[in-house]
Amino acid sequence: MFKKKKLAFIFLLIILFISSACSNRIPTRDFEIEKGSIDLREINFEKDIVQLNTKWEFYWKELLEPDEIHLELSKNYINVPGTWNKFSENKEAYSGDGFGTYRLRFIVNEDQKLGVKIPRIRSAYRIWINGEEKSSAGIVAENKKEMKAQYQPQVDFFEGQKGENEIVIQVSNFHQRNGGILESISLGNEKKILRQRYISIGRDIFLFAGLFTISIYNLSFFVFRRQNKSFLYFGALSLLLALRNLLVRETMFAFWFPGFSFELAAKIQALTFYLGVPLFLMLIESIFPGYLKKIVIKTSKIIGGLFALLVVITRPRLFTSLNIIYQIWSLILLV
Repeated sequence: MFKKKKLAFIFLLIILFISSACSNRIPTRDFEIEKGSIDLREINFEKDIVQLNTKWEFYWKELLEPDEIHLELSKNYINVPGTWNKFSENKEAYSGDGFGTYRLRFIVNEDQKLGVKIPRIRSAYRIWINGEEKSSAGIVAENKKEMKAQYQPQVDFFEGQKGENEIVIQVSNFHQRNGGILESISLGNEKKILRQRYISIGRDIFLFAGLFTISIYNLSFFVFRRQNKSFLYFGALSLLLALRNLLVRETMFAFWFPGFSFELAAKIQALTFYLGVPLFLMLIESIFPGYLKKIVIKTSKIIGGLFALLVVITRPRLFTSLNIIYQIWSLILLV
């Protein structure tokens, strides 16, 4: 009976983990958009939210304000959402390190109050809408020394004008493996954008509360039943996932602690992953002794520990480049 209850908790934890790993997806309408522009005159913003998933104008190694963007400038087009690492110009791929300016024009059928939901952007940005500067996160600059990285999803509101409107976003990145706008930007009326934001925040808080409660519950049991290590592993794993949940999607940690170090937050997020895999295997072994080979658990501890050490002693630009290696290794190990 005890093992069945623990197994049920594991399934619950997996469900919470999958939910916390999912993108911030709210039902919206997607549209095919011509390069650099979109016609939204047929959209009823009282009912629909539009995700601006298309090719935006892109000016690499240029930090341009709206009045500096002219037709004679050499421009390219880049997919949003997407990293600029995969973009190439004259057969030369861009590096994750760099900066650039995004621009999208869109047409609406009447004057109306609109809003945009800005996701995490890697890893600093400034945004203008119809020539007016709105929000920003971090400090956008042309070099690592002057730039300050920050993840801060936000919502901006503006008076949508009948006819053509414009969004311009400056982005710079010298702190992560991938640079650019990697998540969808949503456009809708004020009420629907606010509702989307509140639903996302509510879900993140709910997941954190659930995971944290599971953690406290199991760690409390371990205090009185130290011979049963499954309580310790389960509580520790739940705590790691609870912390991770505050650092992804709406990044509630940055919302609650605006001045918190970007580098330290990136390190905590990476550690939750690198330490989570061996903890999960140790939990399985504590509940089902002999189910896993000892070499598997030992290897996971060593590799996870080495990656965790790299996180502690290096900068995010380096250890985020190693994420894909650990992801592949973890998948092979778990299979």
